[in-house]
Amino acid sequence: MGLVCGHVISITLSVSPDYILSGNALALNCSLERNATEPSVTFYKDATLIGYIQNCRQNGFTSCSSTTKCQCDLISNTYTWNYTPSNENENDATFNCTISTAESNRITVKKAELSDVTISPAAPVINATENTTVENIRCTALCWPECSFIWTGPSGFISYGDILRLSNIQRSNSGLYRCQATNVVGTNYSNFIDIKVQHSPDKISLFPSITNYTMIEGRSINVTCSAVCEPACDFEWTYPSYTKHNINILQIESLQGTDNGTYTCRAYNILGYKESAIMVTINFAPKAIFLSPSNSNYTKKEGDTLGSIVCSADCNPACSFTWTYPDGTKQYNESLIRYSLEKNHDGIYTCKGFNDVGYQEKKITVSINYSPDKISLFPSITNYTKSEGDSISVECSAVCEPSCDFEWTFPNYTKHNIKILQIESLQGTDNGTYTCRAYNKIGYKESAIMVTINYGPKAIVLSPSDFNYTKKEGDTLGNIVCSSECNPACSFTWAYPDGTKHYNASLHRYQLQKNHEGIYTCKAFNIVGFKEESITVTINYDPGNSIFFSPSNTNYVMMEGDTLGDITCSANCKPSCTFEWTYPNGTKYLDSTLGIGRLNRTHAGVYKCKGYNHIGSSEKTITVAVNYPPESIRLSPTNTPFIVREFTTVRVTCEADCIPTCTYQWTGQNTWTSVNRHLTLTSIRRTATGSYICRARNIINSYRYAETSVSIIVHSEYIVHLSCMKKSVPDSFQIISNFHILVIVVIW
Repeated sequence: MGLVCGHVISITLSVSPDYILSGNALALNCSLERNATEPSVTFYKDATLIGYIQNCRQNGFTSCSSTTKCQCDLISNTYTWNYTPSNENENDATFNCTISTAESNRITVKKAELSDVTISPAAPVINATENTTVENIRCTALCWPECSFIWTGPSGFISYGDILRLSNIQRSNSGLYRCQATNVVGTNYSNFIDIKVQHSPDKISLFPSITNYTMIEGRSINVTCSAVCEPACDFEWTYPSYTKHNINILQIESLQGTDNGTYTCRAYNILGYKESAIMVTINFAPKAIFLSPSNSNYTKKEGDTLGSIVCSADCNPACSFTWTYPDGTKQYNESLIRYSLEKNHDGIYTCKGFNDVGYQEKKITVSINYSPDKISLFPSITNYTKSEGDSISVECSAVCEPSCDFEWTFPNYTKHNIKILQIESLQGTDNGTYTCRAYNKIGYKESAIMVTINYGPKAIVLSPSDFNYTKKEGDTLGNIVCSSECNPACSFTWAYPDGTKHYNASLHRYQLQKNHEGIYTCKAFNIVGFKEESITVTINYDPGNSIFFSPSNTNYVMMEGDTLGDITCSANCKPSCTFEWTYPNGTKYLDSTLGIGRLNRTHAGVYKCKGYNHIGSSEKTITVAVNYPPESIRLSPTNTPFIVREFTTVRVTCEADCIPTCTYQWTGQNTWTSVNRHLTLTSIRRTATGSYICRARNIINSYRYAETSVSIIVHSEYIVHLSCMKKSVPDSFQIISNFHILVIVVIW
C-alpha cells in the first residue's frame, strides 16, 4: 500500500444509525483527511476484525462492486462497511477502523430498547369534579433511541407528549385513558386509567312517564326512577304516609285504598339531588259494612219491634245501600226497622253497600224464640240389634228457636252434648237405652232408642288363674273353670293334648299319666265369634325302668388290652335326670357316659348306672369280663423241695391267675399224670422221688400256658446232696414261665 511519506494520515469513524437493532444494518464510515494511494482499510467490532477494503475493489469476502457490505467514495475519501447485527449480537458494541498504522476514533453504539410503559400517579381510577382540571399525569418508559408518546381516550381523544392534562373537564370526558410509547423497537402501552367526571343529577326520568294514575284497588303499579350522575345516585321514594324507601323502583303488587296520594322519587349523590313526583288515586269498593247499633244478632219474641239499624261503609266513590229480608224482599235504604215481629220474620237480614268498583255485605240474624214441638230421629228406627264392632249413627233434630242444644244420655247414664249419636265400633258394654233431649231456654222434648249388642267372648277367665301346672304321675289335676263374657251366652270346650274334646266349662283329671302332659285349651264361642285360652300341664316322673344304654349291650366279654367304647346311660324322666356311674371298686362318677378305654384285668366287674331326679331314681348295670391267659402259677404250700418220709402223704395245690378259669395238669415220675389242680400222693415211696410239673391253660389260647414244678424227695434218713437241673419241655409247647427244678440225690 502506498502512503504519503512523512505525514500521518488522520482517520475519522462515524456510525449510522446510532443504535443496534437486530437485522438493522450499521454503516461504518471511515473517512481520510486526504486522498491515499490504494489504502487498505480494516473495520473492528469490540477489537475483533469484521471486514476490510483493499484497492476499493476487493475485500475479505467479496468485491465492493458486487455487494452491499462495502462502498468506496474516492471523491470524499470515505470507505464504508455495512455491518448487520444478529439476535445474538444485540448488545452495546464499540467500533473503529484503521489504515496502515493509523487508527480512527472508537465509537460505542448502544442496543435499541423499549421498556414497559408506566403512569404516575398509578391509581386505576381518578375522580374529578365537572369544570375542574386534571393535570400532571405522566407517562414514562426507558427508550433508546428516544420514544414518542401519545395519550388516547374516549370519543377519539388524542394528546401528544408524555404528560396528560385535561382542563375544564366535562362529563363527556369520562372514560378510559392510556399512554403509548413508540421507537424503532416498536410500541408499548400503559395500563388504562379510568377518569370519572363527577356531577349531580340534572334531571330524573320516570318510566312510564305518567305522573297521574287512577287505579282500582287490587291492581299493581310499577314505576322506575332513573338519573344520570357520577358517582352513581342513590334513590329514595317517599310514600303518601311519609315513609321513605331506599329503592329506585316503586312497586306495589296490590293497591289498597290507603295507598292514595303523592309518591316522590329523589335521586341524589354527594354533589346534589333532583326530585320528581306522581299522583295515585285509588278507587275501591267498600272495605266493610258498619252497623249502628253494631249488634249482629237480635233475639226477639213474636210481637216485638226490631228498632232502627243504620248501615254505612267507607268507599270511593260513595256507596249506595239496600236491605234484603229473609223472604227476599228488598228495601232501598240504609236504615232497617220492622214492627210487630212474627215467627216468619225469623232469619237473616243483609245490608249491601256498593259502588262502581264492588260491594260488601253485612248480615244480622233475627231470632224469634220458641221451644221444640217434637224430635225427629234419622234413621227413624227405635230398636237396633248390632254385632260388636258394628257402627251406629243416629241424628237427632228439632225445630226450635233459639236453636236447640242436644244431649244424648247413654245406658251408663253419661251425658254427651252432641246432636248425632255416633259410635264407630260398638262394644258389649254399649247395650241399652239411648235418649236424645232437644232443649232451649223455652223448653225441651225427648226421644229414645234401644240398642242390643251381640258380641263374642271378650276374654277367657280361668279359675284358678294359673296358666302352668306342674304335677307328678298319679296326682289329680284339680277343677279348672273356664268363663267368659259373651252375648248371647257362650258354650265351652276343653281340648286335651291328644285332641280329645271335653264339652264342659270345667276341666278335671284324675290319676295323671305321662301322656296327660301338654297344652289344654279352653274355647269359648257363640254365633258371633270365639276366644281361646290355654294352660300348660307338666307331669314330672322318675326314670322308673326306662334306663337304657347306648350301645344297648349289658354284658361285655373282652380281651385284656382291647378298647371298650363309650357307653351312654339315658332315661326318660322329668325333670331331666342326673346320672352317676359306680365302678366295681366303688368309685362314683357324675356323668352319663362311661368311658374306660383300653381294658386291663382290674376293669372287670359290674358297672352300675344310676339315674335320678327329685321324684326318684332307678339303676341298671352292665358286666365287663376281661379275659387273659395264665401268666404265673402259685403253689401251696410254697416250700420246695418237699422232703418227706416214705409212706406219708404229700398234698400240693397249683393255682394260676386267669380268666376264664384255667384247667390244670400235673405230670411226674414214670409218666404219672393227673388232671387236677391238686397233686395228692398218698403212702409215697422212695421211687416217687423226682420233679412234678403243674401246667395251667384256659380257652384264650390252648398253646399258651404257664407251668411250675416242685421237687419231692422221699427218704428214710438223710438228705446228702442237693443239685439243680433245668427241666426240659417238649418243643411243641411255649413256655410262659421257666422255673429251676430242684433235684435231690439221695446216697444210701
